[in-house]
Amino acid sequence: MNKLLVPILMLSLAFAACDREGRTINPDKHTWGALKAFSDFPLKPYVSDTLYKTLRFELNRNAKGAVSNVEFQLVERIVKRNEKTFARDTVYSIPKGVVLLKNGKPCENNILIITPHDESARIGIAFTNAVAKENFTHTFMLKVVNNGGLDRIGNIDVSSAANLYLADEWEVIKQEIWNPLAKILFWVVVVIIAFLVVWRIFIRPRLNDTFAVTTLYIFYPQMQRVGIKGFIKVVCSNKKQSQSFINKFFIGKIAFVQSEFWEQDIEIVPKDKKSVRIRPQRQYTVLPGAMVVKGADTEITNNNTKKITKLKIE
Repeated sequence: MNKLLVPILMLSLAFAACDREGRTINPDKHTWGALKAFSDFPLKPYVSDTLYKTLRFELNRNAKGAVSNVEFQLVERIVKRNEKTFARDTVYSIPKGVVLLKNGKPCENNILIITPHDESARIGIAFTNAVAKENFTHTFMLKVVNNGGLDRIGNIDVSSAANLYLADEWEVIKQEIWNPLAKILFWVVVVIIAFLVVWRIFIRPRLNDTFAVTTLYIFYPQMQRVGIKGFIKVVCSNKKQSQSFINKFFIGKIAFVQSEFWEQDIEIVPKDKKSVRIRPQRQYTVLPGAMVVKGADTEITNNNTKKITKLKIE
């Protein structure tokens, strides 16, 4: 009895014999398209697209009502170079990280079951997180594992099914893309870094002048030498103070001098290339004035304790 099952791919490329350049192409090779997938990322786990095609099945008159379920195993055709002969060997293997669906439901062990009542089926292919994280073109085929009582499927004799493969090849291009959340975070980081660079190089220098002189000397209670080149100000206080990294980055570096002499905080700020300015002057007497000039001493008297110190810059 001649029983015939013919699988026909719908919505696929036309069965052309040649391409535009006249080269012979495989009429049984059907390109499904590009399937996009991305890797795991916190709060955004792995996701893969699913590609779909519709298969139609036709039984001849003799086969109708005389066959049981036909089963196909999804396999992948891989061409490898033989390390000894350097020839190209074709290997058929059960693919890892691939899910075969029939009418939206995963096929157990990627075995496609066609019943005698099936006239068509919507076949889907998707990837799991177990598939290699790279761009790759996969070629899938269907291996006959149960002929269901059929003698032939298309032009293939399956009366004694043993490692028989249908001629149709399904080409799926896997594209590894960025995890959308990782992509968003990457560009957020890029924008933040760009902002910080612009702030540090272009904006911060315009906000505060820095000292052109290199060193400040304070002579009470003992001589203190403070390097101030590139700093925006010096704060003199009787309390221990410090500056956070964020404040230093956005505002500029501040030098802190601690001594009991400074009952009220004062600031020493840049004036020009050869001088600095003291502010404020409450509770202190500053002679000859609030301007400290390079090479000249400035005397500061604490009006409460009458103690005196001197400032000098170089």
